[in-house]
Amino acid sequence: MEEVLKPTCLEEACNFVSELGNAVFVAGATEEKQSEEIEYFIDLTVLKDLSYIKWNGTNQLKIGALTSMEVLAQNDVVKEWFPGFQKICEIFGNDHEKKRGTLGGKIAARVPQIMDELQKLNVKIHIQGADHGYNASLQEFLEEQGHGILDPDEIITEIVFLVNKEC
Repeated sequence: MEEVLKPTCLEEACNFVSELGNAVFVAGATEEKQSEEIEYFIDLTVLKDLSYIKWNGTNQLKIGALTSMEVLAQNDVVKEWFPGFQKICEIFGNDHEKKRGTLGGKIAARVPQIMDELQKLNVKIHIQGADHGYNASLQEFLEEQGHGILDPDEIITEIVFLVNKEC
């Protein structure tokens, strides 16, 4: 029987997976988990500090991995600076998927429509594990992760969109 664990912080969430083994992270739960051996679900929805959109006013948009597709579709900065991505967020999936599905989850699951649009942009990803963290371009993430599977204790925490200004 599966058990749902609610971490109090990101570090605890990553440690749950390291210590327990047969555990997976879930947030929007719109992407199917493929293992029959899952014993624990780590509920990331309790980590409210991973849901945000921060625009620096000129060239950088930071998005928390737990930000929903619906919030992204409705955000004015996303609409203005990243209209192709905004449109995908707006039309992708049913109402349930838009409300609950998260950008971090879509990237981790390598959802084709989302990945195709993100690959057109200058995107960096922050990944956090139990005892490490690192930044990677989307392309590095795709190449390094092979099949798109993060290490068991790793979670995407932030996605950064950079605006390429032309002179």
